[in-house]
Amino acid sequence: MKYLLCTMFFLSAIQSSAQLSFRIIPFSGYGISGIHIATSATPSYSYKREGHYQSHGSFAGGVLAGVCGGRAGFTTGLQFLSDGMTYVGTESIYHGLGSGGSYTTGNFSDNTRFSHLVVPAILSFRFFIDSAITFVPGIGVETSFNLRSKTYSKDIYDDQHTLVMSGTEFAKYYAPVTASLMLQANIEVALSKKSFLYAGLTYRYMISDFLRSPYAAGYIYGFQGILGFGFNMSQLKHNQVKRPVNPVNQDD
Repeated sequence: MKYLLCTMFFLSAIQSSAQLSFRIIPFSGYGISGIHIATSATPSYSYKREGHYQSHGSFAGGVLAGVCGGRAGFTTGLQFLSDGMTYVGTESIYHGLGSGGSYTTGNFSDNTRFSHLVVPAILSFRFFIDSAITFVPGIGVETSFNLRSKTYSKDIYDDQHTLVMSGTEFAKYYAPVTASLMLQANIEVALSKKSFLYAGLTYRYMISDFLRSPYAAGYIYGFQGILGFGFNMSQLKHNQVKRPVNPVNQDD
């Protein structure tokens, strides 16, 4: 509710500000992701695993659509996001019955990639550096529709396995919908009155549990560098808020 009220206040500030600009931004991004595991209990299995999580590559691509007025802006859109987690370590498998058995120990690795459709809601503020360059930090919440996982595993016997899950099978192990907090720091460089270069850095962290497990909670996070080209589709002019003017471009 607080976030909704802040958004409504922010949008009213946009509407009453200097100039409304509606824009479309196709973009792509590359970076790294990982997962934070909060363990709540230890399961009892006939095998033991000890390991650690490593960073994993990530990719995003989609279209942002937004409105900005003066210095304030609001952006939403639709994007495809691919991220994941890598877990490596040692595994011990118990053979035999009762206390007369023994463990076989070796190395393993699980490399899992997830596919998501993401809808962001971003509030931003614009700092005009000069007549062409604008610094745009933003904060928002993403709603992620989690679609699919693909895991490449290598067990202690060096056997390789691939497991793909989607639909109801995926939903047994992972939450189908999650929310993430997102922070952005972007630069816009005007190419013309109607187009601009869009580049920056995005950080996201899940704020709802991704894992459906009685033993642990998991939260995916990641950094991405993004690059895109924006197009100003239309403008509704009110009282103009002026950008800084480059002295070189002033008339004598």
